[in-house]
Amino acid sequence: MIRINLLPVRKIQRRQKAYREFLIGAVSVMTLFVIVGLISLQQGKMVSSLQSQITKAENEKKQFEGIVAQIKKLQDLNEGLKKRLATINDLTKKQQIPVHIVDELANTILSKQLWLESLKQSNQTITIIGVALDNATIATYMNVLNNSPFFAEVNLAESSMVNIAEQKLKRFNLSFVLKADSKEQQPVKQTKENEKK
Repeated sequence: MIRINLLPVRKIQRRQKAYREFLIGAVSVMTLFVIVGLISLQQGKMVSSLQSQITKAENEKKQFEGIVAQIKKLQDLNEGLKKRLATINDLTKKQQIPVHIVDELANTILSKQLWLESLKQSNQTITIIGVALDNATIATYMNVLNNSPFFAEVNLAESSMVNIAEQKLKRFNLSFVLKADSKEQQPVKQTKENEKK
């Protein structure tokens, strides 16, 4: 039996061409969907990995926050101790001057001839009030103070007669200046002359 194609040849070619274009388009779209799906899957894995890293970093941060707080606390404590130590050192340095003064004055006292009643310090100037047997004893004591490595510019501010235990004695007021290098020097020993008196 003979078949006769009644459709025009051009129509058939157009249909075949459209069918091929449709197949190419469909394959392209499917390929594009597959590629997009693969990229999305890969990005999802990357996002998941980054999320787990962020969670891990946050957990580590929480662990270290306690340690950081302890370090800060220790640093604050250290600073406080440094300030206290500096204050103690400062007070110790300032306290050494009166100790040297009293020690030197004790070494220069003319025993059984002169007694000190008070001592005042204002910056580098020292003022002492005391009682002596007579004016000669006061003059000798002033010479002893002048010869001391600690004191200079010894001046008698006033001298007056007083009755103590029914004896006439001389009350005196002396002022003198601490030498600039007196902090480094050691107190001198009592002189033989002072020890004899």
